[in-house]
Amino acid sequence: MKINKILNRNIVLAIDERNRECVLAGCGLAFGKKVGDEIETTQIERIFTPKGTDVAEKLSRIVEDIPLEHIKVVDEIINMAKRELPYELDEKIYLTLMDHVSFALRRHSEGMDLTSSLKWEMKQCYPREYRAGLLALDVVEKLLGTRLPEDEAAFIAFHFISAGAADSHEVQRRMEMIHNILDIVRAYFKIDFDEETLSYQRFITHLNYFSRRVFGIAPLSKPPGGDDELWYQLSVTLKKESACAQQISAYVEKRFKHVVTREEESYLMVHLHSMLSA
Repeated sequence: MKINKILNRNIVLAIDERNRECVLAGCGLAFGKKVGDEIETTQIERIFTPKGTDVAEKLSRIVEDIPLEHIKVVDEIINMAKRELPYELDEKIYLTLMDHVSFALRRHSEGMDLTSSLKWEMKQCYPREYRAGLLALDVVEKLLGTRLPEDEAAFIAFHFISAGAADSHEVQRRMEMIHNILDIVRAYFKIDFDEETLSYQRFITHLNYFSRRVFGIAPLSKPPGGDDELWYQLSVTLKKESACAQQISAYVEKRFKHVVTREEESYLMVHLHSMLSA
């Protein structure tokens, strides 16, 4: 492989035998080298060969300022995710995750860890990705001896979701909807959730399915308007839950242009009552 551009002493942009642009990483890889020189394969520790030239160029700009050990960690995390998740990851995850993980490690070393407001929602709605996020923390600890906080598992999981989803924008909208519904419930009942309780986790699971129906991913279990009597009985007996459910319906209709059915409102009332009674 021939050096096309030297980024730093450990990383170069190169052209491989098939005339593809790739990023090579290795300790002291570029020491004493110049553009056009051959790189011995024994010196190469990591090879990144994105399909698109634009991705290779963007990756080269990102890794130029990232420590080699961080690059190795992210490569291991992505390889792990490819084994653990049942779908292909868009190669642009190398760009986004490389930047995120390296920045997270720098923040952690300075005592500036971030908290994820969607950690529990992510854990309940995307358990496979969240589990892969936890495994990513294990990779970091194994290779660097540093344990990042569990909130980082949620952030990393979101990168997996975005890289694997046909429409990552839809995922963001669903998470936004769930997060804002929880804020509505908090404000209406003036409570903080106990995220460890089974009733809270069931509510999150319900909101996950609810969001799938709002965005047309999952159908209603029954035709709209089929449960008017049940809705009326619940509205009379669970007045506060009914009022909160109607606030949720108004938010969903205004923000996402989805008319919430009485069946959906009935489910919301039941789950709210269960969570508040726990």
